[in-house]
Amino acid sequence: MCGRYTLATELDTVADLFSLDAGPLAADYRPRWNVAPGQDVLVATGDGAEAERQGCFLRWGFPAGPGAPPGRGPWINARSESVGGRPAFRESFRRRRCLVPADGFFEWAVLPGRPPARQPYLVRPAERGLFAMAGIWRPAAIGPGRGLAVLTQAAPPPLAWLHDRVPVVLPPEAWGAWLSADAPEGLLISTLAAVEPSEFVARAVSRAVNNARFDGPECVAEAAPARQEQPSLF
Repeated sequence: MCGRYTLATELDTVADLFSLDAGPLAADYRPRWNVAPGQDVLVATGDGAEAERQGCFLRWGFPAGPGAPPGRGPWINARSESVGGRPAFRESFRRRRCLVPADGFFEWAVLPGRPPARQPYLVRPAERGLFAMAGIWRPAAIGPGRGLAVLTQAAPPPLAWLHDRVPVVLPPEAWGAWLSADAPEGLLISTLAAVEPSEFVARAVSRAVNNARFDGPECVAEAAPARQEQPSLF
């Protein structure tokens, strides 16, 4: 799954890579080291053409629609293998897709002990830099607001010891198809199925990130690893 991520890159760099107009975003954008569910996050929407892309802020949490069980909270993730077939996600998969800029995401290893502790790991591209997580969004069923879910896929074997799911990271050549309003469902499904994780590094970081109220560089400070045998690349 993806439950926290980072976007500490300056806005001009994000806007340049994703072909966004930085002006309207500047008032609400700030570097983030601990983006958490329930918060407003930057996404890229619009048609597939770069000139048609728009940046906006959506609440991380896909609203439950009509007919959902009472008390059903928002989803933060959706499985890429079944997103097109699930009633809760089907319409958004076909009509309301987005790119979620990030420069890292977190997963947690459970350490033995009583009570067991959770050691966070920051996962980033081997060469660092921005990437795009695949997302879907929908309006809230009641009241104003729009919420999103980050799509996930099975983790590659070298990372499976940390978690069995990772975000779907779309390569730049797939961004246009993912955002295109005219993309047929078969193309979307094949785009997701073709995604293979690039080389990323995972390193243990400070447990400050465990608290969603903390959102500073201390959240990505390197810490002693939870286990010595974990791989560095996947």
